[in-house]
Amino acid sequence: MFKMIIIRVSPIIIFFMVLGFFVQNLLLIESQELVPRVVWRIYSDVGELGGGAYTVCEKDDEYIYVVGSQGTRPRIEMRLKSNGSLMNTWISNIFYKLLDCVVVGDRLYVVGWYNTILMFDLNLNLLRHTDVNFSYSPSTIESYENYLYIGGVESLGDRWRWRIEMRKTDDLSLIKSFTSSESQKYDDLYVIKINPVTKQL
Repeated sequence: MFKMIIIRVSPIIIFFMVLGFFVQNLLLIESQELVPRVVWRIYSDVGELGGGAYTVCEKDDEYIYVVGSQGTRPRIEMRLKSNGSLMNTWISNIFYKLLDCVVVGDRLYVVGWYNTILMFDLNLNLLRHTDVNFSYSPSTIESYENYLYIGGVESLGDRWRWRIEMRKTDDLSLIKSFTSSESQKYDDLYVIKINPVTKQL
């Protein structure tokens, strides 16, 4: 003989049980959306010399600029952000390995070994550049209020120090610079950023 057991549950408990169910499912959906997924994958043919991509910067939702090297030569690729299609390529025998970039308005700025600071239009036409300096190698670039902030390492024979420069975006002219204390061990500067609230570097 079966017995029926009736349990009376408070409406408040039922409410929180239902609420917990919806919250749990909402968190599950959000966590799934936060998981990175590969949209497209592209391989660049850099030839027998090899090479690598060191950074990517973007222009709105239309283009990305892949910056790196092909052997010892600098290489920049302009690709569609939507599917990775190659739109243009810039390679040079004059300059050296490129490490970082930033897009400001309708200009692309790139930095790399031996004082390589380049300014392009967005179709990769080189507009301006600095003179080669084998004692200074910038490795990071940032922009703020129409100025460029460029950081790297300066060699002083057997000593090293950080160097940060502030330059104009229109002609790359130097406004001011900061150098750290010298070190007898090799030092490096990887990235600089601007705090928009305090306006500090």
